[in-house]
Amino acid sequence: MKETLSLINKLMRLAASMIILVCILEAGSLIILQVIGVNLPFKEIVAKRTNVHLSVTGKCALPESNFKLHPYLAFTSGRCFEVNELGLTGRRLERDKPGIFRIGIVGGSVAKQFGGLQLREPAAFEQHLNECYQAKGYDEIRIINFADGAWKHPQQSIALLLWGQEIDAVLVLEGFNEHYNLTNLIDFSVPASTFFSLANRGPLTAMYIDVVESVAKSKISYSHTVKLTAWLFGETLKQLPSASDLHSAKDFVYRERAAVNKSDDQLANVKAYKQALANLKQLSIAHQLPVAFVLQPFPNGKHLTPYEKRVVTYMASDKHLQLTREVFSKIEPALDASALFEHEEQTIFGDPIHFNNRDQASGKEVMLGHTYGDRVLARHIASFLAEQPDWPLNAKEASCGDEAAIFAHHKNQGSKSQ
Repeated sequence: MKETLSLINKLMRLAASMIILVCILEAGSLIILQVIGVNLPFKEIVAKRTNVHLSVTGKCALPESNFKLHPYLAFTSGRCFEVNELGLTGRRLERDKPGIFRIGIVGGSVAKQFGGLQLREPAAFEQHLNECYQAKGYDEIRIINFADGAWKHPQQSIALLLWGQEIDAVLVLEGFNEHYNLTNLIDFSVPASTFFSLANRGPLTAMYIDVVESVAKSKISYSHTVKLTAWLFGETLKQLPSASDLHSAKDFVYRERAAVNKSDDQLANVKAYKQALANLKQLSIAHQLPVAFVLQPFPNGKHLTPYEKRVVTYMASDKHLQLTREVFSKIEPALDASALFEHEEQTIFGDPIHFNNRDQASGKEVMLGHTYGDRVLARHIASFLAEQPDWPLNAKEASCGDEAAIFAHHKNQGSKSQ
């Protein structure tokens, strides 16, 4: 009996010691987090997000977790999303459902956001098209998302090669992602660093990502000690050679072709961009699909609001925008929406290129694809498409010019966040 009581006392003292140790660790970690200025929720500590698209899309804690390697497209985002029949985000195809005019949208993350991320719920663009336009011979218009974060040419053409038979028209919305290659004098065909980060991901980084995702889903993520440990681990990984560095990429053809330093190479990239759009148009013609090209909105030239000045941490250079406008001037039909918000006084951008997803009046988050920027762009593009003779879009008799009709869905979605 005495031995049993003695054992119980020892266990109780051990438990008390462990509790005291945990309290000391928690208090110490809290102080350190306060001092270094990162006393934030776990997901904010590990993600350090400055990209609106990555900050509110998907179900993962880390932006790096969003992407998976793809045999033809280099990479896609699918691990953290609900995906459709093609393994892509956005609306379902519903191949067996007749009467749907399917518009495939290609481009980067702005196009992906604009096209919509929900399987069953339309984004503002699709809703506006169905409210205000009729596709001749069809009962419904649907946007099929062939776009993804960090995609650039030739990924748009590859997507059309893979899935062109699934759609009835092609909308190209792009222009920003190409600036990395044009401005930095990198061969135009080199994919985004996302690919190299995935392809060169070492076991330490992979383990860190898996652990972070597991912790983020549990209550242990509230622990200050856990948050500090995750921050220290993340900072340590940042000191290692970057897996996204083109020159560290082993066994890839781009290692030898990545860096160019002559000014005439920029002209070569501009020529390559023009050819990429021409190729995309020819692919559309080969699939007998009407196509339209839209140069996406840029913050350049806009009088930034105080909030935008904080979050628009850099811009594509005016030189790049000039070159991109030149590229789009050589393709038809094309809509230059780069200066669409140049005279807009309210907050439009939530980072260097994506639309702000926080409602200015209520302060609540708005679903991507339903932001004020998305809704204004939707009206602008829809009107342009209806003017194209080979697009079977006709305006409905009922007026859709008033804000209430165009943006009705936003009023219902304003209190939701994804």
